[in-house]
Amino acid sequence: MKLPILKMKCLIAFLLCNFLPLAVARYKDLGHLCLDDTLDEKYKSVQANITYTATPYPTVKNDTNVTLTCTGRSIQPDFVHPDDLSYIIAVEFYKNSKALHLCREDRFRFVRRLSCKLSISGVTNDDKFWCIIRASNAPCNAAEISFQIQNIIPAPQNVKITNVTGYSVVVHWTVIKQKTEKHDVVTGYIVTVANQNCSFHMETSSNVSSVFVNQLLPNTSYIVSVVAISDKTKGMPSKSKRFKTSDLEHQPPTINNPGDRLEKTTKKQSNSTFTIVVPVVVAVGVIILLIALTIIGFRRRNKARNCRVPSQGWMKEFL
Repeated sequence: MKLPILKMKCLIAFLLCNFLPLAVARYKDLGHLCLDDTLDEKYKSVQANITYTATPYPTVKNDTNVTLTCTGRSIQPDFVHPDDLSYIIAVEFYKNSKALHLCREDRFRFVRRLSCKLSISGVTNDDKFWCIIRASNAPCNAAEISFQIQNIIPAPQNVKITNVTGYSVVVHWTVIKQKTEKHDVVTGYIVTVANQNCSFHMETSSNVSSVFVNQLLPNTSYIVSVVAISDKTKGMPSKSKRFKTSDLEHQPPTINNPGDRLEKTTKKQSNSTFTIVVPVVVAVGVIILLIALTIIGFRRRNKARNCRVPSQGWMKEFL
C-alpha cells in the first residue's frame, strides 16, 4: 500500500533530521583547461573520457571517510591510424593544487581504461580535490570535487504534545543552546502542523519553548515538527510527532460565562423568593380576612342584642 503524501513528507523529514551530513560535495568539469592550448580539432576529439565520483555523494560529514574514484577511458575513432591510438597512462589526484596520489600504468600495456581510488577524511571548507587523466596521443582531461562545510543548526529535541482538545494543542520543545562556533545564531523557531489536506506554520522567537496551536479540526490526526531558524537559513527539522484532536462528543463540559452563571443564579434566587413570598402573602391575607370577618360578626351580634324586641310583659307596663 502506498504511503500518503503526508507520511512521505514525514519520512523525508525524519531522514533529513538523522542522516543529513554537514558537508556538501560539488563537482566541476575542468576538461576545457586541457584544450586551451590545442588548435587541432581532431586532436581535441580524442580527449579521454573522465568519470570522477565521491562516495558518499553529494553530502558527507566532515569527519566521514570519503572515497574518491576517478576513471579514465580512451577514445579510438576510426580516422586515427593504429599507431596513433590513444591509451590511458595515469590517473593523478591533487588536493588544493598539491599532488596527493598517483596511479600510473605501463606505457607499453596499451590500457584503454584505468581507474584509481583514494580515501580521504577530515575535509574542510572549500577543499578542492582534482583528478587528472593522462593519455598518450590525446589531450588530458580533468575534474574537481570540492567540499563546502555547512554550519547547520541542529534539530530541536524533546518535542511533545500536551493539552489536546477538539480544537487546540500545546507544542513543547527544548530550546537550542547558542553555539556560534558550530552553527548560526538561532533567531526563532517554526512550528509546522499538517493533516492529510493542509498544513500551516507558526513562527516564534528564540527564547520560546512552547506554542499554543488552535483552530484545529476535532477528531482529526495531525503531524507536527519544529525547526530552528537563523537570519540566513533553516536548521534541521525535529522528529515528527503525531497527535489526534479530541472528539467533541467526549469533550469535558465547557465552563459557562461567569456573567451568564450569575444571571442564572440571580434568576433562580428571584424565582425562589417569589415562590416563598406568594404563599406568605396569601396566608397573611387569609388571616386578615378571617380577623375582619370575626370582627364584623361580633359587631352584628352586639347590634342584634341591643335591638331585641321587648317581651310582652314589658309592653303591658306601658299600656
